[in-house]
Amino acid sequence: MPKNHIIAPLGNFDPYKYFNNYKSQNLQSLFLYALIIIPVMAFSDKNLGDNSLLFHLGIRLFCLLPYVVIYSLFKFKKLNNSVVDICGIIIFASFALGVSIAAYTTVGLISDYYFGIVLISFIQFLIVPLDLKKTLILELLLFTIYFPINIAGFDTESTLIIKQLSNYLPFSILKIAVSQRFHRQITDSFMTMELNRKLKEKEGAQIVLGELLHLLNNPLLISSSLIKRFKKKRDFEYEGDLDKALKANDRMKGILKEMAVIQQESTFDFSNEANLKKYFKELEEGTKDF
Repeated sequence: MPKNHIIAPLGNFDPYKYFNNYKSQNLQSLFLYALIIIPVMAFSDKNLGDNSLLFHLGIRLFCLLPYVVIYSLFKFKKLNNSVVDICGIIIFASFALGVSIAAYTTVGLISDYYFGIVLISFIQFLIVPLDLKKTLILELLLFTIYFPINIAGFDTESTLIIKQLSNYLPFSILKIAVSQRFHRQITDSFMTMELNRKLKEKEGAQIVLGELLHLLNNPLLISSSLIKRFKKKRDFEYEGDLDKALKANDRMKGILKEMAVIQQESTFDFSNEANLKKYFKELEEGTKDF
């Protein structure tokens, strides 16, 4: 049997490849919603601040630009899905920049724009789940982008700063705490789905193998019976050939019996390459004289 047929239960399956593809598709599916939300948010910014709608729309669209570029690169397959985490960090950091500038150009930290940062962080958690390290990087970016801009530019009371931080930080800390577990659960789910698929394939292969064994066994029984009948005629000219043919048939029946045991044994370890090689070697040694 060729070596590439002797594989572990999941073979070369890489759950992170499927996970990255999942996150890439999620990012692309979010694009249309972002285009709809941006004008709505710009209109809200205009009502809270003194600048024109065009000004606020320009800011929001400028901060949407990294997402447009990344979306286009993924859409036209110019970016590999392996970089989706980095792209996600860039996209959601640019969203946070848009929220931060919007807050700065309206009323600063007095507003509830911090909730926009929480919402961005939560959407990222659902759309592009990151591991612990990348989650920590993104949360530091979101915090650094929003709070310093809207604290330094205004005469803000310390009580308000503490209040806004106490509203934001618990969510951020909780998200960091559960990010690694959530990330692991998703990768494990991809592995479980692949394992279930492999098990279904194995069940189908066992059914086919069982049918083939049945089809092969019947001709062997017939040929063995014919050989025994010819031997009874005492044709000494061909007796040696008949003995050899009968021995070969018996060996084939033994092989079929062994294969039937494997076919019926659900716990047979197909993933152990050494055992499989040993098994195939025994079969070859048993049939090399024929």
